[in-house]
Amino acid sequence: SGDLSFGASGAFAKGTATTTFLGSGSSTWTDSTAAKQDLGMVLVDGALKTVLMGSNVKATDVTIGADDTLSTNNNYNIEVKGNWTNANSFIAQSGAVTFTSTSAGKIIAPGGSAFYDLSFNGVGGNWSFSGGTLTASNDFSIATGTVTLPTATTTIGGSFNNSGGTFMHNNGTLLFTSAASKSVRAGGSDFYDATFNGSGSWSFLDTNATTTRHLTITSGTLTLPAGTFAVGGSFLKNGGSFVPNGGTLRFTAATSQTVKFGNTSVANLTFAGA
Repeated sequence: SGDLSFGASGAFAKGTATTTFLGSGSSTWTDSTAAKQDLGMVLVDGALKTVLMGSNVKATDVTIGADDTLSTNNNYNIEVKGNWTNANSFIAQSGAVTFTSTSAGKIIAPGGSAFYDLSFNGVGGNWSFSGGTLTASNDFSIATGTVTLPTATTTIGGSFNNSGGTFMHNNGTLLFTSAASKSVRAGGSDFYDATFNGSGSWSFLDTNATTTRHLTITSGTLTLPAGTFAVGGSFLKNGGSFVPNGGTLRFTAATSQTVKFGNTSVANLTFAGA
């Protein structure tokens, strides 16, 4: 029920047991070692228990109990080598959560809490989400590994950057909501539905990109890829604006769809549906 702290020369050898934060009130989890000690399975499960990170930390699995809270305490980061289960409250503030597993079958249950920066970086790692929705209020990035997105809506408040991994769209919607200038990199994976609804702007870093169903612009400004942007469903500019960027819009639907450009001219337009 107290604080957990490692000094700069501290060490922890994890086993199969669980490190549990019990009791009530607040405790601090601090790791001053350079490499950070993997605490193994970490459970926050007291009576209205709050654990505040006092530094960057590391764990294999993280579980937050039904009336408990884990907080990054402003801007500290946590590395998770396994699963994440949030049954109550994770307070991300401006901290980052990085998943680094190198094996398949890892599950992330975000509950009703948003992440801030959410990253995946594990060669051979494979993660999926147990809930239908997900929010990263800032950036979402995949360096290595495979991420299966939720079945409903993934909300991204910053940039989306698949620089070296793979994501599976899972027939879900990626909703971009930034109020600032951001970037989008699909990195060879396909979107399903992509919606842009913020006062900011987004630019594709890919030369070519694909959304297998609808592309919708509600507000903000979207700069399309300079090569080919393939759309498997409708293209709907209901508000905001888009910049064609000299590229080709290629429509591939085999059924009736809607194309709505507003007053924007496109450089090249191809219809290639069956």
